[in-house]
Amino acid sequence: MGTAPAGEGLNAMAAPATTRRDTPQPGQMRIQSREALEEVRAQCLGMVRQRAATSGGSALIPVPGADIVADVALLMELLPAINRAFGLAPEQIALLAPTLQTQLRAQLGDGARPLVGQTITRSLVLAVLKQMAVRLAARQVLKWVPVAGQATAAVMAAWALHQIGKRHVNDCCSVIEALLPQPTSGGGEVIDL
Repeated sequence: MGTAPAGEGLNAMAAPATTRRDTPQPGQMRIQSREALEEVRAQCLGMVRQRAATSGGSALIPVPGADIVADVALLMELLPAINRAFGLAPEQIALLAPTLQTQLRAQLGDGARPLVGQTITRSLVLAVLKQMAVRLAARQVLKWVPVAGQATAAVMAAWALHQIGKRHVNDCCSVIEALLPQPTSGGGEVIDL
């Protein structure tokens, strides 16, 4: 994965280049094929890995709670970028054709994907982090154990952020995949006698 030009950061990486044939018409989903979906998935997982490494580094700061503040900031940037990359940011959804919006709402209706298509707020990020509360608490305690504890805290921080990001990418993929046209099987012409 290439490096974004200076000053463009995560937002530049969130909008993968599309070829002319993959450019959607107004009202259509941003991702039009399974190949494009896999490309965006791979790019988003790259963003997740980068931010997880940053989270691990922030866990080495010996100030209690500093790493959690850093994780909130990282997730406030990462999660909306993933939504935008998949075309699932609220402002992108609002531009879809009404039938696609209805199909998308049906996909999101069960609440199993709480971050997809949502405006990411600090309280939403804190709720996600709260689900990992035991690991976060252990991480704070481990920071006080010289070297080995700090290293373990860093690994736990990177792992936790990676899990949150990876789950969000997979949730976005499953939503888009359900909306893509299903491939036809058989390939032959059916003749009704």
